[in-house]
Amino acid sequence: NLAVVVEGQMDVIACHQAGMKNVIAASGTALTADQVRLIKRYTENIAMAFDADKAGENAGKRGIATALGQGMNVKVIQLADNAGKDASEAIQKNPAGWFAAVQGAREVMDWFFDRAFNGKDLSKAPVKRSVASELLPHIKSISYAVEREHWLSILGDKLGIDIAVLRDELKNTKMNSTEPTNKRGVTPAPTAKIA
Repeated sequence: NLAVVVEGQMDVIACHQAGMKNVIAASGTALTADQVRLIKRYTENIAMAFDADKAGENAGKRGIATALGQGMNVKVIQLADNAGKDASEAIQKNPAGWFAAVQGAREVMDWFFDRAFNGKDLSKAPVKRSVASELLPHIKSISYAVEREHWLSILGDKLGIDIAVLRDELKNTKMNSTEPTNKRGVTPAPTAKIA
């Protein structure tokens, strides 16, 4: 009951050869709403492993936003520093390490929060603003209000900011997505133009 999303076809081939069959490739781009809907036919759980470079991380973040917007449960697979830059390299070096990384995938919002708060001096207002600016787009992309409130509450507690202030900020925050979505994160069907 899990789709493991990797960046390229060679990663998929390496995973299948190692015995992990629930792996699909995003082919170096962000997941689209149509792709997420197709995955959702089989599972609501996605674990994403993107390459350890800026392009891979950016594509991963866009795919995460799309998946969250469609109500998917998203986790992030983190490879150890010396494990390799992607699934294929990790399997070549240590297949057991790759399987352990997939098994230990972190909930995506925990991952975003850890990255946003790491090494920050929260006694300074501009730092609090920066952390909120980084996290609010991710929170806004969550399709379920209960989950959004949960993460807003945690953010408020960590920043020492009233949740009502964060709700106001959230209204003016743009989602981290490359596709237009409605409230539930479903991309509207294209409409044909009449000539």
